[in-house]
Amino acid sequence: MSVLLLVNPDFEEQLLYALGQRRTDHYIVRRCADLTELLATASAGVGGAALIDGDRESLSLTAVKELQSLGLQVGLIGGKQPAQYLRNMSAQVISPSEAVAWIESVGELERPSAPAPASGSGVIVAVWGPPGSHGRSTIARELARLSGGVVVDLDLVAPSLAQMCAVEESSALVAFARNVEKGRDVEAAADLLVETDSSGTRVIAGLNSAARWREISAPVVEKIVETLRMRESWIFLDLAGGFSGSDAMRDRWNVTRRVIEGSDVVLHVSSASVLGIRRLLEHIDLYTPGEEGVIVVNQVRSSSVGHDPSGQISRLLVPVRLPSILIRDDAAKCDAALLRGESIVQRAPKSAASKDIVRLWEFVRDEMIGGR
Repeated sequence: MSVLLLVNPDFEEQLLYALGQRRTDHYIVRRCADLTELLATASAGVGGAALIDGDRESLSLTAVKELQSLGLQVGLIGGKQPAQYLRNMSAQVISPSEAVAWIESVGELERPSAPAPASGSGVIVAVWGPPGSHGRSTIARELARLSGGVVVDLDLVAPSLAQMCAVEESSALVAFARNVEKGRDVEAAADLLVETDSSGTRVIAGLNSAARWREISAPVVEKIVETLRMRESWIFLDLAGGFSGSDAMRDRWNVTRRVIEGSDVVLHVSSASVLGIRRLLEHIDLYTPGEEGVIVVNQVRSSSVGHDPSGQISRLLVPVRLPSILIRDDAAKCDAALLRGESIVQRAPKSAASKDIVRLWEFVRDEMIGGR
């Protein structure tokens, strides 16, 4: 099998000399100058394996996963970086003295296997919906508080949880992602980056600018979610509304796709208006949900859909064949809570909206997860 090299020049020279002595230097098909060239070569279908210097600054979990998605076996040469950091990147770690043997035997090695399922028992709930569906972040935050779990702002288009919860807009998600990218101790990162707001909600703040979405890759988010699943009982992921059919590694919507695929429950949040319901129905048609989906129609009021709004909306949703929870509108109390960075359920527990949110939580806990 042909091998791509990305190692420091001195070691490369020693490696090629050793392979030449053994008449196996023909295994090396490209000596790459940087990670960009390596990825481009692999994308062109050249090479079946890659041997990379583990001390290279540009090395990341995302790069390793991208190479593996292209069908390459990846070996990382240990050096100054702790071996555990390199192992956390889901690649094989080898010592410099093992490099020749690894190259010669690489054709007999098994393809990288898919990551084993996380051993934790935490429940992953994705809070999603069509574009323009108001209330996703509010619902995610309230459910996290009611469950005693954590909410993560994974909205890469219009992040808002830091402001909503009145916590520091520190881009905790980016800091978490950087630790994961470099294979560092993600448990320690989680301890440092989970903040608690005035209502007791535990939150990992999102991007402080949506323009930074390229810093958050799908493989990194999968690792973050896996870590949280092993630590928390409930994890609520606040996602941007909408979807894209592309499956490119660097696509803005790739995080949303991966999260939806790996979630235990998906809440499809829609606003209760003629436009909101139409967008919801189109969204459901495109998504083709499984049994884990729940429709949540937010801000239900007669002024937006006419007399008997709950009945009208319920009738429209009959063909969808998914359970639905309607949350009645209480704009004044929701506005007052948002203005103070507080929880609506905590500030106004007798509000119709608060009661419906509690009912949603009980439905997810008891009916969707079975009391887990």
